[in-house]
Amino acid sequence: MNVRTFPTASRRAVRGVARILAVGVAAACGGDSVGPVEETPQPALAFTAHVTDPDRIVLVVPPGSVSGDETKGHAFLRLDGSSAPIYAPMAMTLTSGTWVGFSDDYALEFSVGDRYRVRFSHIDEPRADLVADISRSDASSRFVEVDPVEVEAGALLGHTRGTAEVFSFDLGVYDLQSETTDGPNAPRYRAEGPRTKLGSLCPFDAFGASLQAVYASRFGSIGGRSVPGGPCRTFHDAAGGGVAGEWFLASGSPDGVWPGRFAVGLELGGGVVRVAGIAGTTLMASGAADPGGVTGSVCYADATRFVFIALDGAGADVATGSGPCPETAPAEGTRRYVR
Repeated sequence: MNVRTFPTASRRAVRGVARILAVGVAAACGGDSVGPVEETPQPALAFTAHVTDPDRIVLVVPPGSVSGDETKGHAFLRLDGSSAPIYAPMAMTLTSGTWVGFSDDYALEFSVGDRYRVRFSHIDEPRADLVADISRSDASSRFVEVDPVEVEAGALLGHTRGTAEVFSFDLGVYDLQSETTDGPNAPRYRAEGPRTKLGSLCPFDAFGASLQAVYASRFGSIGGRSVPGGPCRTFHDAAGGGVAGEWFLASGSPDGVWPGRFAVGLELGGGVVRVAGIAGTTLMASGAADPGGVTGSVCYADATRFVFIALDGAGADVATGSGPCPETAPAEGTRRYVR
């Protein structure tokens, strides 16, 4: 079949345009008026089956963790290192997917009605019919529309060992109706269409109590610390205030020290603040101030270097250097970041 790439928000917009055109055509073809368009009843988001064999799960990291240079809108499920099955948690329809060239695995996105999307990433042995329309020659990692494939709750979607580094796969759940949510960077995210930020939900809230308890008992931080029964947070919970969340370079070009984006966040369970992306690494500051509560200046440091963030109403001046935190903001070498 012919496939096409698309921005993540475009299909929703196309449906809206199609609805408007349908009403307009009906009115133009006769009749004095057109009645209201009936909305199709939407299925509830209710997971009734496990997404993998629970005995294979070592750690579950809810959304909101800081990794790479961003705050993640999806969860990580770390496995025991051998291939594990991946199951559909409810009846849903495959609508898009991609082959991820750098990790040589697949990401698959399923629709639950028009409102919800369920996305699995780092699936290295997907079911053949689910990836029949996905090319392995395009390494861009852009999702493409595919012929829909309906799956039932508990259906086998494939197998995976997870990522090569930590044996994890990603599980994201997104609510398209929440894409108008306000907050830091909301206009940017709406313009770029990343539902993985604005529409982020905690996947484990969709399970019934008995299944949910299995995952909650394995909750932990991105750093590997076990936090059983910790909060099932979302991207918004972790990136909603203070200096927490993602920051974007205001001007100039990124370089080896100053990235186009960096992120700040508190690990699940508290105690460790992660500043990820500056100088291409992640700084982990133990016992530091919760970034979500910062209203002015804050400095985070590990054993070798610091990052100083001076927050104001329009953005933040950021400095980094070797050694412990200085008592005052450095006068030189700062870069401006906004959101």
